[in-house]
Amino acid sequence: NIECMDDQHREYSAAQRGTTDTPDETEKVSVVAVSPGDGVATIFRDFGAANILAGGDTMNPSVRQALNAIKSAPSQAVIFLPNNQNVVPAARQAAQLADKLVSVVPSSTVPQGIAAMLEFNPKLGVEENTAAMDLAITRVRTGEVCDAVREVNLNGVPVRKGQAIGLLERELVAAEETPGEALLILMGSANVKDGDLVTLYWGGDVAEPDACKAHAALQNEFPNIEFDVVYGGQPHYYYIVSIE
Repeated sequence: NIECMDDQHREYSAAQRGTTDTPDETEKVSVVAVSPGDGVATIFRDFGAANILAGGDTMNPSVRQALNAIKSAPSQAVIFLPNNQNVVPAARQAAQLADKLVSVVPSSTVPQGIAAMLEFNPKLGVEENTAAMDLAITRVRTGEVCDAVREVNLNGVPVRKGQAIGLLERELVAAEETPGEALLILMGSANVKDGDLVTLYWGGDVAEPDACKAHAALQNEFPNIEFDVVYGGQPHYYYIVSIE
């Protein structure tokens, strides 16, 4: 029985909220997370992030915006999740300027940030949380499906402008006519193994029925892999893929 996992995600998020208190003034540490979409923002909030800062490719937050998000966090110790490699420098600069204790966990993708967020415990200190979250981001690989903006030939893959391309850890692995086709090639290149968990965050111009069709195609192609499909709402990327 193939179905989208948004409802299951919401149930899991509710359970998480039941075991993790919302950050408040009494907490040791809180999290500021950068999010490229409303669905991703909801996920971070559900998993305990205190502040969400909009940002991502083509819309990187400034140092001032990052600093303001840190200042308004409900604790004197803050962990910052950039969730984009281009945001990491601004996050580190804001951390140096802040009058709070700030630790930047250098998550360079949304899947890394979510993996880190799942390790967060607001009752522990910065050092303990940072160690666990730093380790978490090493355990996840990231895939992305978006449109090619120019003609190019990389890694032996010829690309025409407007094609759907698949990136695995920011390396080009697929150029196809549709996002679904690029996603299949991307997953084939990822060498997923039995027991791996793959989460698809859909956004861009993808509608939920398209995401469900992509899910069904992947499950048919990789029957021993567990796939979840969750609304991300990110612009520019049809799919952001988390591989664990």
